[in-house]
Amino acid sequence: MLPRNKLFLSFFFVSLYSVAVETFLTRYFAVTNWAEYGYWIISIVMAGFAISGIALSLFENFFERHSKILISVIPLFLIFFTALGLYFVSINPFNPLAFQDEQMWKAQLGNVFLYYAALLPIFVCLGLYIGLIYVINFRDISKIYAVNLVASAIGSISVLIAMYSVDLFHLMTVATPLLLIPLFFSIVDQGKKRTRAIIVAGLVIFAGAGFYFYSVGSGLFVSPPSQSTEADSAVVGDVVPDENAPENKAPEDAVKKGPDAADIDVVSSRFPFYKPITAVLKFAGNRIDYIKSSPEGYFLILDNSGEFNGVDLSNNYANLKMGPPPRSYGLYRDGRRVCPIMVKTPDDYSYLNGALDALPYRMRKNPSVLLAGTNGGFRPLERTQLGVSSIVALESDNTIFDLVKERAFKNNNIACDGKAFSFEKNTPYGYLMSKSGTFDVIEISSEFMGSSDNNKYTFTLDAVKVYLSHLSSGGILSIPVTITEFPVYSAKMVETVRQALVDSGVSNPELNIILYRSNWTVRILVSNKPFSASDIAVTTKFCMDCSFDTSYYPGIDPAKISVWNDLAPVSFDNATSQVSDKAADSVMDDTLKILGKDREEFLSTHFFNIEPSTIDRPSFFSVLRLHKLAQVLEKRTVLPQEQIGYLVNIFILVQAVLLAIVILLLPLVRLRAISSAKRSIPKIMVYFACLGLGFLFIEMALIERFSLFLGSSTASFSIVLAGMLIFSGAGSYYSSKFMSTPSKGVMRAVAIIAVSVVLYIIFLFPLIQVAGGLPFFVKALVVLAVIAPVSFALGMPFPLGLSSLREHTGALLPWAWAINGAFSVVSTPLANIISISGGFTVMFVISIGLYMLAFAAFPGRKKTA
Repeated sequence: MLPRNKLFLSFFFVSLYSVAVETFLTRYFAVTNWAEYGYWIISIVMAGFAISGIALSLFENFFERHSKILISVIPLFLIFFTALGLYFVSINPFNPLAFQDEQMWKAQLGNVFLYYAALLPIFVCLGLYIGLIYVINFRDISKIYAVNLVASAIGSISVLIAMYSVDLFHLMTVATPLLLIPLFFSIVDQGKKRTRAIIVAGLVIFAGAGFYFYSVGSGLFVSPPSQSTEADSAVVGDVVPDENAPENKAPEDAVKKGPDAADIDVVSSRFPFYKPITAVLKFAGNRIDYIKSSPEGYFLILDNSGEFNGVDLSNNYANLKMGPPPRSYGLYRDGRRVCPIMVKTPDDYSYLNGALDALPYRMRKNPSVLLAGTNGGFRPLERTQLGVSSIVALESDNTIFDLVKERAFKNNNIACDGKAFSFEKNTPYGYLMSKSGTFDVIEISSEFMGSSDNNKYTFTLDAVKVYLSHLSSGGILSIPVTITEFPVYSAKMVETVRQALVDSGVSNPELNIILYRSNWTVRILVSNKPFSASDIAVTTKFCMDCSFDTSYYPGIDPAKISVWNDLAPVSFDNATSQVSDKAADSVMDDTLKILGKDREEFLSTHFFNIEPSTIDRPSFFSVLRLHKLAQVLEKRTVLPQEQIGYLVNIFILVQAVLLAIVILLLPLVRLRAISSAKRSIPKIMVYFACLGLGFLFIEMALIERFSLFLGSSTASFSIVLAGMLIFSGAGSYYSSKFMSTPSKGVMRAVAIIAVSVVLYIIFLFPLIQVAGGLPFFVKALVVLAVIAPVSFALGMPFPLGLSSLREHTGALLPWAWAINGAFSVVSTPLANIISISGGFTVMFVISIGLYMLAFAAFPGRKKTA
């Protein structure tokens, strides 16, 4: 067997590779599917580890006899299965939108299974390698586990850094050589013939896989983008633009300076047909102006004749003397349009005469303004045209902020660091938490929600209360809500602002709210003072002129309101649309009920959960009630994509639970092999299941909590994950001191975990509020200091639990590891459901209970000679 130092080094690089593949696949799924399906990778990883643990447990003698050769050849299998798995993933016809089709949804469940079938071999091999190292180095289990955790932390940081300089689709070409180090160390311990065979096989597999990864990244064998079938097109509803249509013909300069067709084909091949960018890439003369691959997203700037400033406009062009919205570039992240990017300052601002979001500037003259979202640089200039005294503009995403600052402002000689106009990277919630001033208008742009995952906190009850506290007397807060797919989101936001007004001391909140809308967006205006008669008059005239609908204002008489944009209500209880000869406004109907005397009954009996999102439960788009799952599935054809992702999450949870049951029961077929531990089997099951659930619950809750603090979900993920793994590795190494009395070590670890989590529940959010204005580097150090104690303790129970099994058969160790992995699979979708339904505080409380239950079930001895 390899010398100890070489074994540890080989193990280190295999662990690095494991994290590299996992991180790559998470981003790959975000680009080639939807970002919300990236968590599948964690599920697949842990499922692979669990299956490998079961294999090691059932066939322990075989694996121990052949451990020497297996440790040598598994890196080769890893390279081969990674290349093969990525190929099968790339040809998988999965279409999440088809879940809404009665005939096609079952086939999509099969495609989800195919993803697992394609990728499981990678992580089964990784699990076998790691499990073998655990088994053959049983006496050093705490140190081996520490190496695994620290290597994973270093790997996570390294991969995230690499993503800033290496294109996502080239990442596996860079990561694959990591396996040459364990391969080199292992073959020197073999005989000559076996060494030659491994070298030859290694060269062939490595060269073939390397060429495949390079060809995929470079697009050497790119075929034209796959076309959807007729049924798929019906589901997606996208329209392929006619290249010969006059409006889709690119200007001559765009054709001359654009890339060749192969470049467009390479980029097109990276996105499925159902993503919005696919149709846009079909425009004639399309030019890719910018590509950036990073952990935050796969960004593209497109220059074509179809890109405009996407402002919500009236259709009364002639009466309002409106010009068209200005041309722009289009910024796309992971195949979705994020915002326009201003190329040059507009020559004509007459389109603002019919812009939906212009109303507050007709109600308040020369206001001081806080803008959340710049719409690619257009919005501050538009507000200047509407007459403002000062503007503070915010963008929360790093890439969007840099692009707007450099391309929109700097290239057009627009100063954005003065008193009249300043531009900062922040969320409105984070900005106002560290400021004491007030604004006459606080406006959230319609694209702000989709520009960063972290912006979901912008629409919480806690955030709205902060906005109201920073309004000048009679100031206006303007909040957009999309109603293109689902008017229910509007009702949720109305209840949020109503509750925020009540919590802020407003006794009659119905007097402080105005709603008006187009066919796509509803704008909710909120003030800290009742809206005046003149405010209402300005609103009704503006909406009448622009053919916008006044869905609510104080004193509204629904019988006297003309509806310009029909928005019929849909009853999910009986799965029917309420058709009427008269145009309807379901936003008006819901708002009147929420602000009326029957509000409590309306909220409690509503088919969807429209209670406000909070800092503790920030997911704005989560409105499904689990107890109405059957009716939701019946009506899934009209659900928006955000809700389909939640339903798929439930399917993954069911699948994970079934896997966990198999993992728990399968090794029991070998009762003779584990006869010495019969009395401990229930305890072993409970102990390692609780560890698998509890660790990830705490980890995921901390990542979400600190994403608000750091202002970036990517930064929070990398810092919290790396910090927890390193500190947990230190805790695992320290746990070797308790090998003679493992129960004492577990008791100490559980006590630290429980105390730490209780302190998080009480003090973590106040800490975020107090320290929110610190520099980013200082905040990162604060995060590491806060997570250090609990992470150190989290690293102890697992190796101590494994060490307690040493007096029994070797089959128990990989089984225990498999149980831990299987319940880690369960914890991923389950934590998502709990955080949406109950919040992160509930996750913290459950994690305390899990670790206390683990201590009660600890299968170890009190003392070992």
